[in-house]
Order: sequence, then structure tokens, then C-alpha cells
Amino acid sequence: MSRKHFQTKHEAGWTRHARPGTPEPDVNVGAVLSRGVQITVRPERFRDVLARQIRQDIWRKLAAVRGLLPIVTVTGGPGTGSPLKVEAGAVLTGKCPASAYVRSVLEQVLNDPILRRRWLQHAEQASRC
Repeated sequence: MSRKHFQTKHEAGWTRHARPGTPEPDVNVGAVLSRGVQITVRPERFRDVLARQIRQDIWRKLAAVRGLLPIVTVTGGPGTGSPLKVEAGAVLTGKCPASAYVRSVLEQVLNDPILRRRWLQHAEQASRC
């Protein structure tokens, strides 16, 4: 799916990456990224890139689930003075929603140390530009 189908919304201290008009998620999982994040010049860009990377990895893992609309919200982080928190969720619009399976995959994705390291490195690099 092309990037134009997703929208990034910025508010004070948080960023949400989802399809326009997506309702509140049916399944929601949260995590705190504990690695110290360096202060960047563009904190909105940092959260934007981080949310997009997480959403893409969720999409890759759950591509077989029909009717899935992933939502990623990132709050805090560099420039806000608060810890970096991520909420990954999904709206299940299919006829046979598998919410327990989706929740377990979301937890696996958010708690994977290799993915976390890649997301943070990419977001730090992109926010410097």
C-alpha cells in the first residue's frame, strides 16, 4: 500500500500514523522504548519516522489478516522531557477478527530488541536532516 493512504497527525508531544478516518483501535498494545534518545533538532520528524517504521513492521507481520488497519501513536521522546511511549493498535474490519492473535503479534513486534534498535537509529538519522 502506498504511503499516500496513511496520514500522520502531530499534536503537542504526540504523533499518530494511521489511515484517515480510522476509528479507535479494537486491539491496543503499549510499550516504552527505554533506550536513551538523543535530543534532535526536529522532534516531530523523529516521532513521524518512528511511527511509520513501526506501522510498516506491523503491516509486514500481519499482512495475512484481512481487514486490518494498523494505528501507531508515539508520545514523548526527544524535545518533550518525557519518556518515549509507543501505542500500536489495529482496527479489525474483517468478518472473522482474530484479536488475540493480533494482540500477540503486536506485543512481539513492539518488544523485539532488534526492531527497536533499527527504529530508533533510523528515526535519529532522519530527524537530523
